[in-house]
Amino acid sequence: MRDPITSKLIFPEGHDSDGFEKASTTKAKKGNPEPFTRELLQNCLDAQFCLESVEELSQSDNETAGSVKITISIRNHSIADLPALNSYKFAFNQAASQREAEGELSPSEEGTVRRIRRSLGKEQGMRVLFCRDDGHGLNIKRMTRILSESNTSKTRSHGGAGSVGLGHLTTFPSSNLRYVCYGGKYREDDQLNTIVSGRAILASHLTTEDGKKTMHSPNGTLALNLLQREKLSDPGFTYLTQPPLLMEYEMNMIGNSTGSVVAVCGFDDFGEETSDDTVETIAKIAVSHFLVAIKDNRMIIEINDEVINESVAVDSSTIEDYLDPDGSSSASKNKGVSFAPKLVYRAYTTLCEGKQLKSVGGATLLYRALPNGEKPTQVNIFRDGMWITNKAYKLNASNFKGLNPFDAVLLSNKTDPNTELYDLIRSSEGADHMEIDLKSDQLKPHEINQLKTLLMEIAKILKEEAGEIPGETYSPPSFAVFTDGNIKNAEILQRIPISRQKDEIDEASAREPDFEEELELDVVGPGPGPSPNPGPGPSPNPGPRPEPPARPRSGKRVEVPCSLRPNLDGTGKTLGVQIWIPEHNYGDLGARVYANPGSDLTCETLLPPQYQSIIGGTDAFELLIIKDSHSFYIEFDKPFVDSARLEVELVER
Repeated sequence: MRDPITSKLIFPEGHDSDGFEKASTTKAKKGNPEPFTRELLQNCLDAQFCLESVEELSQSDNETAGSVKITISIRNHSIADLPALNSYKFAFNQAASQREAEGELSPSEEGTVRRIRRSLGKEQGMRVLFCRDDGHGLNIKRMTRILSESNTSKTRSHGGAGSVGLGHLTTFPSSNLRYVCYGGKYREDDQLNTIVSGRAILASHLTTEDGKKTMHSPNGTLALNLLQREKLSDPGFTYLTQPPLLMEYEMNMIGNSTGSVVAVCGFDDFGEETSDDTVETIAKIAVSHFLVAIKDNRMIIEINDEVINESVAVDSSTIEDYLDPDGSSSASKNKGVSFAPKLVYRAYTTLCEGKQLKSVGGATLLYRALPNGEKPTQVNIFRDGMWITNKAYKLNASNFKGLNPFDAVLLSNKTDPNTELYDLIRSSEGADHMEIDLKSDQLKPHEINQLKTLLMEIAKILKEEAGEIPGETYSPPSFAVFTDGNIKNAEILQRIPISRQKDEIDEASAREPDFEEELELDVVGPGPGPSPNPGPGPSPNPGPRPEPPARPRSGKRVEVPCSLRPNLDGTGKTLGVQIWIPEHNYGDLGARVYANPGSDLTCETLLPPQYQSIIGGTDAFELLIIKDSHSFYIEFDKPFVDSARLEVELVER
């Protein structure tokens, strides 16, 4: 049973004049399937394994203990099936006509308005993507958090960053109508209840009623009526308790159990003209980002495109169908996959064959030596079966230089007996759940130190297990020792392993006094009490303190191979360098050029790298490289003599 007449989209009063562009607060870009798919699947996974209380766990109807089943379906619907169609059309027409009349539509907004009008004009063929899970379902409290404009469950009390919350906005760029509906069945007091709502993100608009003009928010909520909101946690709306026509079939498929449904109205197939690759794209992203959950059958996914009659299953028995052992498939076949296919397969092999090392903070650590010197070393961090990052403090490939290459996997789960590291990782994930952010506002100062300590302990265990690459030996070509008139063979000298060099250089750098701290001490003085006797005569004037060497701003260095060609003038001096980099899985990068000083621990004094000042950079040393740029030129502020010493450093931006 449904109530299509009384349900409506309610656009509350608002004060800002937001356009169609500003109304979307998500970083996700239209046509990018990765954040869309990851967010949908992550919320389904959390719905099963990140319950808010033991009571919810006991009330969950999931028959398959320890797993969540997800069904993604794409089908065509009539535009007449769109919930609250009339109020949607009214709000859109008001917003679009007002902004067009004022000449305020940006090119991006014009595209949004054009897509909405085209979708509304199709009587048949509105594509809708449904995502259904058999988790503990949405209740009033969780539905309110999803729809709240200023509230989110990404807090410590709800399990740290990354729970159901404002992350739902990542689905809107994939909706040509910018309209997403939500439904859930949940248990309360042993009673099975149904709740349905939705959100349409359009633009602010004015209405006039009884001579009174009212500015409305761009965010419309699917509900029965608007309530007086006494506090932020109040719903503010009377939600639907029966599904509208669009949601009816999927909600009925949940049956008498608990679960949730998300419906993306006007699904755009990730910006493609045809949908032929949509199923495969979703499957590959699922395997890439939820490798452990799928391998362990904690996540079972069925993907159906009913328009072209294509269906696939993604579970432990089919996971290898979506892995690329040698990374040979083209970039177009791996659209939206952040983790390189070859590295995903390596992580999968480590999961299957890796040696379990000492547990750290309750998390499991698996290790596998790479055969035939394969590189680079990688430490993959998973939380609840979801891949968080392969770049973390003290766990980057650069931290293991000079060691035998390896692949490692760190597994942290809410079900671990000790969740010390799990809790810290979850709180540091950031909004995208794809990093370990030591500056996260979800971490308290002592927790930052605690997380650093645990990551350093992991690095230490891995270094001990990997061992150093045997030091190279060499014979000086023209050096020999004469003893008693006999020529003795040249002495074999051992090189210092790079890893030990780096550790000792870091230790030496840590002992160097901080320049600003020294200045502060000079100003404050030695404190109360008699000054030490400086001896006879006036104190010598040491003169002005030298300026500290100029250095580029800090950044996380990335291991992307690159080549450079110096641009020489008539005297052989380098005026700049032309640089080439291959395709990579990072975003924008900062590029800077430095002269390798050529010193190591055989030198009495370690010399720092000499960074070159450049022209036209984001600062004096760095040029910003947009993600898809593979060739660029860096011009030096002053010519440099020795081009053979020049090297390139790339950092994430």
